[in-house]
Amino acid sequence: MSSGSASIPNGTSNGETDPLVTNAEIPIQVPEDKTKGKKRTFAWGSLRFHMPSKRQLEAYVTPGRRMDAWCGLLHYCVESFVYLLGPVLICLATSIIGLLVYTFFTIMHPMMGLYYADAWYGGYVIGGHSLLVIYLMINVVWNYALCVCTSNINGKSYNKVMREMAMATGFVFPESPAEVEQFRKDYEDRMVLRMQCRRARAIEAANRKASAIAQGSKVDATTGSSADGQVTQRKNVQNTNGASGTANGINNTTQKGQTDVAPTSAQIRPWMMMGPLEWGFCPRTNQPKPPRSHYCHVSKGLVFCLDHYCPWMFNSVGYFNYRYFVNFLIFASVSMLYGASLSYTPFMLLSTTKYRDQLRANKRHHQVSNSHEPIPRMEPFLPYAHEKVYITLTFMLSLAVGLAVLMLTVFHIYLTLSSQTTIEFHGNMSNARRAKKMGRKWKNPYSFGALRNFQHVYGSQYHPLLAILIPSWREPDFLPIPLPGDQGKRSTYAGKNSSRNKGDFVV
Repeated sequence: MSSGSASIPNGTSNGETDPLVTNAEIPIQVPEDKTKGKKRTFAWGSLRFHMPSKRQLEAYVTPGRRMDAWCGLLHYCVESFVYLLGPVLICLATSIIGLLVYTFFTIMHPMMGLYYADAWYGGYVIGGHSLLVIYLMINVVWNYALCVCTSNINGKSYNKVMREMAMATGFVFPESPAEVEQFRKDYEDRMVLRMQCRRARAIEAANRKASAIAQGSKVDATTGSSADGQVTQRKNVQNTNGASGTANGINNTTQKGQTDVAPTSAQIRPWMMMGPLEWGFCPRTNQPKPPRSHYCHVSKGLVFCLDHYCPWMFNSVGYFNYRYFVNFLIFASVSMLYGASLSYTPFMLLSTTKYRDQLRANKRHHQVSNSHEPIPRMEPFLPYAHEKVYITLTFMLSLAVGLAVLMLTVFHIYLTLSSQTTIEFHGNMSNARRAKKMGRKWKNPYSFGALRNFQHVYGSQYHPLLAILIPSWREPDFLPIPLPGDQGKRSTYAGKNSSRNKGDFVV
């Protein structure tokens, strides 16, 4: 065993292979890989532009390599486009927020003043609406700004959480390039063995199914149902060929050079075969990969609990800013639906005869008095001509965006209460389908109940309702790995990493 192995507590290797055992030292720094050749690179933010080499250019015209080369180029162009789209979407989101706030205070507020002019409680109602709009605006802007500005791939907080996760799982980082290479080989060997086990079980299940169908076809043949027997026999041949093709070798390659796919329902990622506390290896950053972390192809780094890269945030949504992201969705959906409800009555009045009568009366008033001041509204919520665009945009944007964001909000609230990211949700769904075919039931390995899952995102210092309603910039209280009790709290390891881990991790 190398010194760069991981000791996984509580038997978290999913029962596929035994975890590797190491000592419990905590490293200082992950060394950089100096074996890579130098490249001429132009950087803009986290985006890197590489000058292609002669070998890379030849790949675009070489038979057998052209498809991979052009697909890689297309993938790179999509990543660059999504990254460059971020500033544009931030400006668009800011403009939408400004439009809604402007429409309320310059159009809706005077309308409500006319509507409640004769009511003694009118001032309280208008004041309540104004305070609610200000509160929603502060929360939307606050959480949006923090979600955009909070980094998930570098910084002191990132390194601190990395060290705390290493201490919690008993993992020791490889310190030399030789140890990094040995850890990478150990990780690849583990993945190959587990993939072989999965394929062997899938082939065995397919063979059993084929045998059962073959026996059924024989029974049908004895009863005289020849047509059904032919169809079943054709299915049996296909299943048998697929099973034998996979059993002939680990590479699943037939004699004709075609890859024979194992009888699995979906592609299996390496992280789906790992335990919830098991460390992997990231070939793109050439360093150990912490549990529940994934490489973000747009921001170019390992992200704890990566959910997705959001171009509206110009940032990856992960461990450090997921609470801001969920809060933004909650307050944005409430704000949008609230704006749609306020602008509904003025928007519907735009298609009535009263609006056209008011428009003609305003024109006659301007011609007679040579004044640009409009006449008094015929109804409190009846817009003027210059307010039509603002009312229309406010209602349509609020309704459309509000419903879309509301559906996304409900989905992420479910993910929060079930302790999943979007990536893990799809992985768990795939594992659940596979377990169902085997007659088993899949359980999410990251979940400790709705309350504890909620605390993993919002912390345990405040009441759950206050944790959502009060703006804050505190870091998460729990580590992004499933540990019971106080083992999952970051405060448990706060005083242990100051003297033994002073270096930064290379990301």
